[in-house]
Amino acid sequence: DAVSDDIWFLLIICILAIHIYDLRWGALIAIGVFALSSGIVLAQVVRWYMLGADLADSERVVSIYLMAGALLGFLIILSAYRAQVERLRAEYKLMTNLAYTDPLTGLPNRRRLYEELRRLIALADRYGQNFCVCLFDIDQFKRLNDQHGHLIGDQVLCAVAKTLPQYLRTVDHFGRWGGEEFV
Repeated sequence: DAVSDDIWFLLIICILAIHIYDLRWGALIAIGVFALSSGIVLAQVVRWYMLGADLADSERVVSIYLMAGALLGFLIILSAYRAQVERLRAEYKLMTNLAYTDPLTGLPNRRRLYEELRRLIALADRYGQNFCVCLFDIDQFKRLNDQHGHLIGDQVLCAVAKTLPQYLRTVDHFGRWGGEEFV
């Protein structure tokens, strides 16, 4: 029983290594600990065999150890799968953000605004409510860009993007339609 307790303790250490460290280091540590402990178990079994001990105990220890090894392998595979799912989630979140956000102002872009507009139209149709869409642009923006440069024009766009939401309700949607146009 003490040997099987030791085996399970080593397995727990391996599981912790998989979860504490990133997948590569955790798996490397877990496999190293398991390999070291397997050498200890095999040495103990050989010792029992040389002492003429009952081989049923050694078979039981080896079978427990093989089961623990299979479980460890399964956990490493699950950890690899979990790491891949987390990576894909992060990539999806990044791609979604890039697809729906204006890179200059950080506001929702035209694609996101179209989705919101479709949703608002569906809600208005369903509940018989009205809503308003306001599209505006910055007057003389081309002249501003020509006279002061695109860097200043970009700063003006960012200032509008930062200032205007302060005057909107939380239920309102605001985004950059394109160029110097906002909705």
